[in-house]
Amino acid sequence: MADASHPVVERYLKALGDRDIDLALSFYTDQAVIISFDGVAEGGDQIRSFLAGFLAAYDRYDVVSIDQLRAAHDLIVWEATMETGAGLLQVTNVVTLDKDGRINRHVPSVRGYWGKT
Repeated sequence: MADASHPVVERYLKALGDRDIDLALSFYTDQAVIISFDGVAEGGDQIRSFLAGFLAAYDRYDVVSIDQLRAAHDLIVWEATMETGAGLLQVTNVVTLDKDGRINRHVPSVRGYWGKT
């Protein structure tokens, strides 16, 4: 059975939902890398820009459910359904954590989108 929750995931998603880029950025190490189909962001300034651009695309980003989550050692993978002003997103994220529980590597993706009509 998949894990029910993880404090890093819950706090990170809450920071995004609250549109608190500074708090969301604090979950990353100084050498962190985000890699997605939209590009690569390395280090604080680029990650801040990536997060700001991501949040600018959505007027809301609220957790509907964490559908699956698995954590082992320094790796967490989760799927969640998020509500935005444009509709529902099903997202998948994979992160690795450093010894202090901060994100080193992050691979976010959108698996599904159900727009409002």
